[in-house]
Amino acid sequence: MKKERELYYLNKAQAVYSDLPSNSPVICESPDFLFQTDTKVLGIEITDYIRGLLNPSVTLRTLDSLRKMAAQNAKAKFESKHGVPLWIGLHWSNQFKFTKKDVDEIGSQLASLIESDIPKTPYAGITYDCESHGEVPIFDAIYRISARRLKDGAKGLWAAIEAGFIEATVADIQAIVAPKEPKVSSYLSRCDEVWLLIVVDGTHISSSLDLKFETCPVIHTQFTRVLLYDGFLGVVTQLK
Repeated sequence: MKKERELYYLNKAQAVYSDLPSNSPVICESPDFLFQTDTKVLGIEITDYIRGLLNPSVTLRTLDSLRKMAAQNAKAKFESKHGVPLWIGLHWSNQFKFTKKDVDEIGSQLASLIESDIPKTPYAGITYDCESHGEVPIFDAIYRISARRLKDGAKGLWAAIEAGFIEATVADIQAIVAPKEPKVSSYLSRCDEVWLLIVVDGTHISSSLDLKFETCPVIHTQFTRVLLYDGFLGVVTQLK
């Protein structure tokens, strides 16, 4: 599945970036793909863009997963007691130090808060925050909660609000490239030059960005080229 996904995004990049060879690659490891051209063997290594946190041991992709787990935990607790379908939008605080052990407690707190003030009629909405519902512990993790009651028989949805794109800095890109640097020499034992293709798939806020460099960024790397494929816009940007 991993190789199928990588090949999918490589093909997407080939379609919009003419410097990539148009022929089919040889599937490989270290680097991921090899192209035989008239003059050389070109290697392509593929990696995902996943924005990290101040704590480098926890990526935003991990945080996405923990937040979804907490939301589903709360939903299950609420729906085990109430036959009320709700749409719940959760606005999470990035300052909260979230770990897996917090999932059940956050789920319990969230379910209890919603139980204390359930929208009364279909399509009625409520906003929960410190101003409207007081200084309760859940607001350390989730600073605002939007709720809307759905029509009877509908399926409830409890989810994080993932909206907007966060601007990428040169440091963000360099942090993606850096872990691959020690492997470049081994890549070059199988090809004449190697390019790094960074995939921004846009499926989560952690893998979405707004690429705004006033000038071409200086990326320190041994890769001959560094390319960024934006799955939302369907474009390739050459960063080196």
